[in-house]
Amino acid sequence: MLRADSGFAREALMAWCENNGVDFLFGLAKNRRLVGEIEAELAQAAELSRRTEKPARRFKDFTWQTRKSWSRERRVVAKAEWTAGEANPRFVVTSLAREEHEARHLYEKLYCARGEMENRIKSLPSRKRGSASSTCMLTAPRLIPCAPTNCAFGLPRWPMS
Repeated sequence: MLRADSGFAREALMAWCENNGVDFLFGLAKNRRLVGEIEAELAQAAELSRRTEKPARRFKDFTWQTRKSWSRERRVVAKAEWTAGEANPRFVVTSLAREEHEARHLYEKLYCARGEMENRIKSLPSRKRGSASSTCMLTAPRLIPCAPTNCAFGLPRWPMS
């Protein structure tokens, strides 16, 4: 599976993945049409956030096609989030089937997992982080072992340490 940010959500790469049996999960830049698709979910999240005084999320799963650049409809998962008194909508496009990955799990566990790990690494004091290309980190009292990561094209890459 290839996971990448919105800069990679391009017809050529998605079509290549589809034609070669490679699943993909890409961020998708928001626009007015996409945000319009989740107006009801954003309103629900806003109301819940006002009642609880906490951030609130709703998810929506739908098919989408750009007006010009995509050759066909594709599955999009939207996160309609209301936080700090304002909307924070986010979108991903994927080849993964609804039957195998429901919207919330796909967004939070598959798409966001790598970003959350990167944020945790960045929050460590610099003396504990290791080299810039490493995802290994020394923590007291144990060493967390290295595991392969994915480069921008989803190919396995072993961190250097």
